Amino acid sequence: YSKAIMSEQIATLDNARANFPSEITDHYKIVRSQPKIMEFLPLNMSKAYGLNILLKHLEMDFSNLMAFGDAENDYEMIEAANVGVAMGNASDEIKSIATDVTVDHNDDGVAVFLHKYFNE
Repeated sequence: YSKAIMSEQIATLDNARANFPSEITDHYKIVRSQPKIMEFLPLNMSKAYGLNILLKHLEMDFSNLMAFGDAENDYEMIEAANVGVAMGNASDEIKSIATDVTVDHNDDGVAVFLHKYFNE
């Protein structure tokens, strides 16, 4: 399997994450993709890892990449992209590593950013 998912109430996931034994944390990368969804991935796995493979196949690199995200599982991708955009609903941690912040995904944040970016 490429990943396992745990879906539960926010407080339950927060408590579980704070108390995972080293047998889990030493072998899995644990990230939230949604407030009520926690993912368990191989330690080296991330969206940036997958995008790096695709970019190499296309004979490109991260300088050619614009990425959008709002959750912990987007961190490496946003950090690696030449233009890493945090959605308005993203956590402060994601916003702090982004090159730009757009409006909330419910308010067409990707479209708003692309219109601004390509028309300036």
